[in-house]
Amino acid sequence: MKILIITPSCPYPPHKSGGALIIYNLLKQNKSVGNTIDLLYYDEYDKEAEKEIRKYADSVYNKNLRVRISPLDRMLSILKGIPYGLYQYKHSLLKSYCYELQKNHYDVVFFDQFSSVLFQDMINCTNKIFFECDCVSLFFHRKYKMGQKNLIGKVYNGLQYKYYKKIEKNYYKKFNKVFFVSESDALYVKDNFKESAANIDHINLGVNIENFDSDKYDNLDLKEKSIVFTGIMNYAPNKDAVLYFYNKILPEIIKKYPDIKFYIVGKNPDSDVQSLEGKNVVVTGFVDDIAEYIAKASVYVSPLNYGTGMKNKVLEAMSMNKAIVASEVSVEGINELKDGVNIFIAKDDKQWIDKILLLLSNDSVRKDIGANGRNIVKSYYSWEKAYMKLFSR
Repeated sequence: MKILIITPSCPYPPHKSGGALIIYNLLKQNKSVGNTIDLLYYDEYDKEAEKEIRKYADSVYNKNLRVRISPLDRMLSILKGIPYGLYQYKHSLLKSYCYELQKNHYDVVFFDQFSSVLFQDMINCTNKIFFECDCVSLFFHRKYKMGQKNLIGKVYNGLQYKYYKKIEKNYYKKFNKVFFVSESDALYVKDNFKESAANIDHINLGVNIENFDSDKYDNLDLKEKSIVFTGIMNYAPNKDAVLYFYNKILPEIIKKYPDIKFYIVGKNPDSDVQSLEGKNVVVTGFVDDIAEYIAKASVYVSPLNYGTGMKNKVLEAMSMNKAIVASEVSVEGINELKDGVNIFIAKDDKQWIDKILLLLSNDSVRKDIGANGRNIVKSYYSWEKAYMKLFSR
């Protein structure tokens, strides 16, 4: 079988984004399957990333469609009713390039992430798969419903929801299959886009359990009581999560454990996040090995208040045998989770505080929750299973 993957950026290093992590691991998985697989990315040319990706892809193509977007352009995109995620790419460059690509006669064309729909009408193939990953209109709908104090931000999110929903409604029905990484996203789409319901499905993400294995870090000093959050910190839901935790939850934990450390681990922290650094807070920025920081944690937290999709960060912490306290948003799509069995789910400030304090004070509960979580990952979350569901005929 001959497959073309169309994705915004060259998916290396895999930790640069959730989307890159998925495509990189699907490419690696294909090596053991033996399909011919080509990759087209349409952001800036990345020589070093291409060098790595060519180990797994038969051919790699690049056509930089991104254009510089000024504040005026962003305003124009709103006035024209075009989502910002599409406005930043130059459509006029597509047609002739797609004409050349389809001479390769692909059996499957895999469109990764929302902006790849730009290519849908320009490539002929009898089997087109759209991997939106997370439902973008749902993301903006939830952000709008949060009730922002900033009126401009609220209006912007409401308009983005409207624009994305219109395009999703138009495009979902044009694909043979549309996949999401969370069953909750898939169910939302089936309920709100009934004309496309038969095309909608979801996959479980995978975890490289060999990399996220606490046994690799047996030599670490774990005497320090610590709480860890991981994520790309210029992603708005992650920033919102750590600010919430710092302001509402951490002060109560410090009263009981004055020397507790809260590690905020991930690249691109802005000045608001960096300003949290202090006696009890460490803001690392980019780190080479996220798993090492998770291994050090007494408790892993994911206090996301909004967002969509399955949270790979939660699966990685589960794979590391970590006791986790997470919001309901953070565990969406991980259907095997049960509060108090393989994770703790917190629904309000008091639950956050009580459940973290319980875990910090009870080694036995921490170990049991962590072990049960890793067993879930080993049983249900592999890249092999994700690949086979996406590309099996």
